Amino acid sequence: MTLNERQVSDRNIKALQIAATSKVTRKGNVWIVPSQAGHGEYEVRPDPPAPRCTCPDYEIRNARCKHIIAVEYVMKREQTADGHTVVTETVTVTTRKTYPQDWKAYNAAQTKEKSELQALLYELCRNVPEPEKRKRRGRPQLSLSDMIF
Repeated sequence: MTLNERQVSDRNIKALQIAATSKVTRKGNVWIVPSQAGHGEYEVRPDPPAPRCTCPDYEIRNARCKHIIAVEYVMKREQTADGHTVVTETVTVTTRKTYPQDWKAYNAAQTKEKSELQALLYELCRNVPEPEKRKRRGRPQLSLSDMIF
């Protein structure tokens, strides 16, 4: 599935959610569609040759947005060709996939994690080149690899 097909599919899914769960109302030739994020509402003009919406997605892309598609679904739901009103309800059931946990292996990994990390860090630090040392008085200076470790 290409990115464009996935975007169209996502828009259709979101449009179905809007049409099924939100109150889409008609005022003359304009449909009022609430925002899914809950930040106001958008005006949709579903003119067949060139539908328009006031949402940012439509204004940027100048193509059908989820609000226009939702209005089209509501219009299809409201009337058929012979004038009857039809409402189609669908229910999607999803189950959560769970995987078994190997707790013995998990606990062993957790208890060995610190020592394994220290061993890896030691191997990384042991080849750090030492800068030239100057003779000083006082406490002897540690090697650079020991300071990093």
